Amino acid sequence: MKDPFAVSMMVVAVNMLFVLAMYVLEAIDKSLQKRGSLIEGTTQKFLRMEDWWALTVGSAVAAPLIAAPFWCAVGKGNVGEQQWWAFSLVVVTVMTAMGSRCLIDKDHKPTAGFPDKDSFSLYGLAHLLYSGVLAASAVMGIWDMIQGRIPGNVMFWSWPGWAIYLVAVVRDFAVGNFSRLKKEPATR
Repeated sequence: MKDPFAVSMMVVAVNMLFVLAMYVLEAIDKSLQKRGSLIEGTTQKFLRMEDWWALTVGSAVAAPLIAAPFWCAVGKGNVGEQQWWAFSLVVVTVMTAMGSRCLIDKDHKPTAGFPDKDSFSLYGLAHLLYSGVLAASAVMGIWDMIQGRIPGNVMFWSWPGWAIYLVAVVRDFAVGNFSRLKKEPATR
């Protein structure tokens, strides 16, 4: 598929299906705390997927714009074996870094993806894969832009995606979604 617009629309569709699958995995997991409930021993709320700006606005709007350049290069046949190896390495690195941070860090705040300090949910596993593929698509897309393998219009579609995603992540920090676990002292 060589038409950049058609490839970009395919990226949007696949992205939305994956985001929907993550929502479904989270919704059917009855072991997770309810949205807005307090994490035991804290005054912090348990976060579900819809509480994160980066997972709502970021995933729905920004992610396909960011990922489109790389997948357009794939559609044009401009991605070789070495780049696929690099893509795979980025996916594994991001999944490992995010997963280990959430599983090992004793002050990691439980969320729907990582409900306990030593476990993850199916949604959490899907989110790790999603994040790895998005990060790899972004890194490889930038590489392809530098190499001149991306059509100008597709390249320009990605910049609003980066801006939207940056605003979403900054908003998540501002509302405390990335804050550390703050255990309250036990009261008698």
